[in-house]
Amino acid sequence: MPRTTYLKAVAQYEATRDAFLAEVGGGGGEQHGVIAEIGRAFGAAFNALDSRSRFIATLEREQLFDALDFLADEAQTATGRDLSAARAALIEGVDSSRDW
Repeated sequence: MPRTTYLKAVAQYEATRDAFLAEVGGGGGEQHGVIAEIGRAFGAAFNALDSRSRFIATLEREQLFDALDFLADEAQTATGRDLSAARAALIEGVDSSRDW
C-alpha cells in the first residue's frame, strides 16, 4: 500500500472513531441513523482509497471490520454501557456502502 494511502486510511479511521465516540458518549441518546451514516462514510472513504490502489482483499476486509469492533469495544468500555445496537448500526452502515 502506498504511504499516502496508508496515511489517508489512518486519518479516516481516526475521523470515524472520533465521530462514533462523540455520538455514543453523550449518555445514551445515540441515533441509529447517525451511527449508520458514520459507517457509510467509512465504507465510502475506503471504497475511494481502494479504487486508486486496490489494496483491500479478504484479510484487509477482516482487519477493517476488526478495527471497527475494537472501536466499539473501546467506546463500550469508556461509557460503561451496552453499545450492541450502536455497533450493529455502524457495521450496517459500512455494509450498505462498501465495494470491498
